[in-house]
Amino acid sequence: MKKETFAAVATLATMMFMSRGAMAQDQPDRSSSSSSGQSSQQDQSGSARQAGSRAGQGGQQSQNMDQKFVEFASTNDQFEIQASKLAERQASDEQIKQMARQIAEDHQQSSQKLQQAAQQAGVQVSQQLKPHQQAMLQELQQLQGQEFDRAWLYGNVAGHTKAVLKFRDEAREGQNEQIKQFAQQTLPTIQKHLQHAQEMAQFDSAQTAGATERASDRSSSDRSSDRSGSRSERGSRSGRGITDGNSDTSGTGTQSGSSSSSSGTGTSGGTNR
Repeated sequence: MKKETFAAVATLATMMFMSRGAMAQDQPDRSSSSSSGQSSQQDQSGSARQAGSRAGQGGQQSQNMDQKFVEFASTNDQFEIQASKLAERQASDEQIKQMARQIAEDHQQSSQKLQQAAQQAGVQVSQQLKPHQQAMLQELQQLQGQEFDRAWLYGNVAGHTKAVLKFRDEAREGQNEQIKQFAQQTLPTIQKHLQHAQEMAQFDSAQTAGATERASDRSSSDRSSDRSGSRSERGSRSGRGITDGNSDTSGTGTQSGSSSSSSGTGTSGGTNR
């Protein structure tokens, strides 16, 4: 009985030991599985943060682009309004005064629409002129008559050329719908101002005159080059002719000398005989 009891206890102890070993083996597996799950979650979380960071940077860049455009359009409106009012007072040409009045009205309307669009988009608007714009206004104030007319027109050609490019880029690439729509709607007016300024400044005539002058300079240079080449060629032919003539003369003289020598020999022979 004791032997049977001992055997039963030994068997039970062996089974308990084996079950503990199995449990010990399962624990590392569960631990490694848990670590792998945590690592996967960390990777996913890191990827999500990176994606969110990139999206945030992209949104910030697009917002910066819209903000820069709003700043340009706002200060450009204020400059054009002030410069046009100055032209109404100081211009000597009545057509320039009429053009200036129209430009001032258009930019006043543009400024109001820009403020509404920027407010809807949550973008700040600054109407303070840039230092170079203030300097240009001060220079215009010191001019009178035709000098003022030319300076104002040329400034309009340059300023509206830049404005057309800025409005075109925003109309194509702007991210904020309100600001983008404002650029699209205002661009035709800016283009009309540029075309009118070019016509008043005779921009096309100036381009044609410049092209004609450059073509005339090239033609004059070509004719001068042709004349120089012709003189060089004539000189070369003349030089070859003189050289050939000297050679012919020298050959003739040698032949004549030989003949004289032969004649002298013949005379001497006759005397001896």
